Amino acid sequence: ANNGNCSQSCANTNGSYICSCQIGYILDANNRSCNDVNECSMNNGGCSQTCTNTNGSYTCSCRVGFLINADNRTCNDINECNSSNGGCSHACNNTIGSYICSCRTGYQLDVGGTKCTRYLPFVALEGAVEVLNGTDDGYSSPIYSNLGFPFGASTQYRAFVGANGIISFGAGWTASIPQLFPSSNTATRIAYIVAPFWSDNDLRLAGSVTYQVHESLTNQLAIVSAFISDTTGTKFNGTWMLVAQWNGAHPFPHGTNPTSPALNVTNTYQAIVITDAIQSYAIFTYNCQLLQWVQSQSKYAVVGFNAGGTNYTNYDSSGTAQIGSIACNNSTYPWSNVVYNIGKSSSDTQNLRKQCLSNYTNDILKFSTIVGSLTTSILQPCPCSRRQAQVDTRFTKDARRNDFECYYQSKPSKFRNAYPTRYCCYDKSNGALFPRLSTPLLFPPKGAMFSDYQTYDASFQKACCGVAGMCNLYFERRAPDNCSHYAPQRRAIANGDPHFTTLDGMTYTFNGWGEYKVFQQQQLDSTFLLQARTAPIVNTSATQFVGFAFGSKGSDYVEVQAHDNGFTILFNGGNITNNLTIVNSLISSDMVDISRTDNNSVTSIFANGISVTISIVVGLPVFQLAVSTTENITGLLGNYNGNPNDDFKFPNGTVLLPNSTDKQLYIFGQSYQIVESESLFTYPGGYSAANYSNTTYLPAFLEDVLANVSAAFKATCNNNPSCIFDYALTGNMAIANATLGTITQNAMNNIIAFSFPPTIVGSEMFLINTSIVSVYNFTVNSSNVFTVSVIGSLNGSLTQNNGIYSFSTINSNLSAATVSFLANDTLGSATMLTPQLQICACMNGGTCTKDGVLNVDQNPLTLNCQCPPAWTGAFCEVDYNGCLDLVCFPGVQCMDVPAPGTGAKCGPCPVGYTKVDKECQDINECAVFNGNCSQFCNNTAGSYYCSCKLGSLLNDDNRTCSAIPDTPNTVLVTLSGYTVDTFSEDKRTSFINIVQQIFRTYCTGRACSRQATNTQYFVIIRRVQNSAAGIVITLQVQTSRAVLSDAIVTQVLMSNKGMLMLAGFTVEEPDTQPSTLSSNVIIAIIIVVAAAAIAIALIIIVFLAILFKKCCCRTQKKYETNMENEMSLKKSEKIVIGNEAATNSDDQFGEVSSIHIIYDEPADKEASISANETMASTVSQTVVSCNEITVL
Repeated sequence: ANNGNCSQSCANTNGSYICSCQIGYILDANNRSCNDVNECSMNNGGCSQTCTNTNGSYTCSCRVGFLINADNRTCNDINECNSSNGGCSHACNNTIGSYICSCRTGYQLDVGGTKCTRYLPFVALEGAVEVLNGTDDGYSSPIYSNLGFPFGASTQYRAFVGANGIISFGAGWTASIPQLFPSSNTATRIAYIVAPFWSDNDLRLAGSVTYQVHESLTNQLAIVSAFISDTTGTKFNGTWMLVAQWNGAHPFPHGTNPTSPALNVTNTYQAIVITDAIQSYAIFTYNCQLLQWVQSQSKYAVVGFNAGGTNYTNYDSSGTAQIGSIACNNSTYPWSNVVYNIGKSSSDTQNLRKQCLSNYTNDILKFSTIVGSLTTSILQPCPCSRRQAQVDTRFTKDARRNDFECYYQSKPSKFRNAYPTRYCCYDKSNGALFPRLSTPLLFPPKGAMFSDYQTYDASFQKACCGVAGMCNLYFERRAPDNCSHYAPQRRAIANGDPHFTTLDGMTYTFNGWGEYKVFQQQQLDSTFLLQARTAPIVNTSATQFVGFAFGSKGSDYVEVQAHDNGFTILFNGGNITNNLTIVNSLISSDMVDISRTDNNSVTSIFANGISVTISIVVGLPVFQLAVSTTENITGLLGNYNGNPNDDFKFPNGTVLLPNSTDKQLYIFGQSYQIVESESLFTYPGGYSAANYSNTTYLPAFLEDVLANVSAAFKATCNNNPSCIFDYALTGNMAIANATLGTITQNAMNNIIAFSFPPTIVGSEMFLINTSIVSVYNFTVNSSNVFTVSVIGSLNGSLTQNNGIYSFSTINSNLSAATVSFLANDTLGSATMLTPQLQICACMNGGTCTKDGVLNVDQNPLTLNCQCPPAWTGAFCEVDYNGCLDLVCFPGVQCMDVPAPGTGAKCGPCPVGYTKVDKECQDINECAVFNGNCSQFCNNTAGSYYCSCKLGSLLNDDNRTCSAIPDTPNTVLVTLSGYTVDTFSEDKRTSFINIVQQIFRTYCTGRACSRQATNTQYFVIIRRVQNSAAGIVITLQVQTSRAVLSDAIVTQVLMSNKGMLMLAGFTVEEPDTQPSTLSSNVIIAIIIVVAAAAIAIALIIIVFLAILFKKCCCRTQKKYETNMENEMSLKKSEKIVIGNEAATNSDDQFGEVSSIHIIYDEPADKEASISANETMASTVSQTVVSCNEITVL
């Protein structure tokens, strides 16, 4: 029965029973009750982390970041990084029970711990310029950007780093009073200013300013460009950057008061302005630990920029105490950045400058190892005259040019990833070289490489060398050539049957039959060979050329076989004849260009500068070899060394005399017959060199022929032996004349090639001072007779004295002047020197400089002027307005010191201010004799005014006060929707505030009072009574001078019923008075009551005066109790003081200088206390005697 009183299980036994418990419970000592077993108390229940006991059991659980295993006991770490990277922007690093986000270099983690934000620390200033140490205000020397810096809608070219936390453009900036942009101050408004922290810095005792300019590819420029790209989301590659840093700057006037704790704080911050010639940015960088002050001379710092007043930005908290948060806007970030887009240019000039810089940069990146290696071993120097270029087979005329006659190196050799060539231009009229147009090219303007020429050469030159004015960058990569290292080609020919003219100019006839070594030159890593094959001319005792082979054995070589129908041309053994049937057709390899120069000629130009031309002239093959070097040459064309006397040099070194006979020279010629092992010729099957030679063949010799012809016969050939020989053996005068013409032309070409034009030596620039006679001196050297002339529009005279030519000029109008000096020799070669006219027109002691000149390549070049401090203008002709560097106190006139004086002065401070250090500070007139005010003196900026206690009005002298008449004007208004009980203190205060606001707004400029503007209006609620329409309020409005009339108050309130309604108050004029008594009865009652009240009032006044004298000064508490008993003023009620409210408690009475308690009767439960607003806000006096408490 009743489970044996067991709490869980009961088991009957013989004569008894046993209680037992379920698993998780244990039997109590009473052997009936079961108690829960706390499994967690033993070995934590076997749980690896958290064990939670339950009735009869327990559970294991895991902490956040862990997951319980299948055994319900142990916990495994959750790898949060496997899910959406843990929410991390960059790297997620799992930890036991949690994870940590981390950021890549250049990013910092936000307060949430997951998002990475890009930041830029201070850019390292390596080799920076330090300026402005030991100064108060000031700025650096001009920092020029010839690239141009787009700023707003303008393009600026010079910057100044200022001591007071600014970078200015166009002109220096010293203003120490920060102003929000664009500013009412004209000088500030029109300025171009970047302000990382415009404040009055004092560097006189400590601190410094440093800056560094980056104009080429630097690591810092790349870092900042990448930061802007990441921040803006737009790819940006800066090409000019100015980094400025202000280090340890104190607030002014630390220099004169270094021990002041308020001044012994410092600021360090950095500013960057950067551009790519089109887009410009400003970046300000701060560190929370390094920005320690925000105010100097009561002025808070300004951060932002101003672009001439049309484009400007102020950082949100500029000019306020909160500006310091710019560096500490996130407690976890060590760095803070502000990035401004401050300008973008759309001008063609800036676009060209950007393109020029892009080409310059790409040229460095793509061809960095080429340009510096372009020596004369790779590039041929320009010929010194057009005539030399015309006969130099290494150069080909550029038929595209019409303005100049230009030539490019015919066969450029591949050098790394380009085909460098020389480009040379000449004046079309006189043939003089133009060095500035004569530069290397990375690709020749021809064939398949023409598009590369346009991409890497022509566009580079076009972008830089025009209005962009950056030709110096192009010339840095493509240096102009003045032909100083030019080595002319020497020509050797063999023509007719056949006659050889050696490289040193010896002419002889050799009619051997076979294959011969005509020319061999051992070069650095190869041997160049020219071999010729000859055979007899039918029906004569002479031979002719029938084939040529030339090139380097084991490399590219060419073979030309001559026959009656023209040529068969082989290249490296393959027939290319059909590829060269059209004039100017070309076969090219890295080593040689083979072209059909005309219908009867094939020219091969090798990369080593050697050229070979094979022609058919009157049926006979002839060749011309052109070479410029003299080393290691042997063969039938002589020992080229400039000495014709040793031209006939045998392979064994023996030299035949120059006057040797043809028979002797025949032996010399045969000594250069080749063997098959050294032959470049191709042979048909079964043939060898032996099949093309006959060592027993004996030709006719020149001396025999000359001995058998008459003088008249010789005269037909102008006594030229080669012409006579050909005419005598062939009987063909055309062949004879062709021989004579070829020999003559070759001789003339050699004369032209080695006829250098006169050399003119003079300065590259001609400095012309417009105020004095300017003289340019030069000399001329030539081996030939020459004349000198002046070309151009510059007026002047040329004289010569002892070989020195002097050109003198005085000219003030030089905007389009040009001058060149031309030297012509009798051979038709000319040299022209065109100095750059650098015009110095500076006045008033200005110094001419090229610094900041936009296009340094233009001619004439007007130099910039560095003006003395007193002068400005393009030529220092304008008196510098020192007021541009001085911002005076508002309202104070700035007066420039006339030149030659410098600087500017601020006029006297306005009335009400005095000069303190550099600024005008307000004079507190109230500190001296209370400003002669009889009651309250209120200081204002630059002035003050007197005011009176409520109950008093300001007299016309604006100093003294008079009591308000005993019968002030009052107005009754009905306020619907309220009762006396629901018209709470808060509602009363709101009503007073809105009425005051209405009067301040509505009455400004109107005749609401004797002082219509800047007037303070005070509203006094004298009575609140219930009525059928709501409540009727009896109110009074007064100023410091007068109580407003009933008519004015009523007019203002009724005219602004809408504004009151928006504030929750519906106001109407009452139709009847609150009382139900007739007006006559009321008047009678008033007369009776007034008579009785007069007597009672006298007793009460005496009583209250005695009572207040005793109690007020002893204890405020007692005073408060009496007030409560006598005037029913509730202790917790609020006192209305103007538009302020304060609880009626003991401590309030010590904070105002006078309290006027105004009441009507205890039944109204009303006691409104009003005072001038200045009592609580501007007056610090306290109640010192009970006499100052007035009971009305």
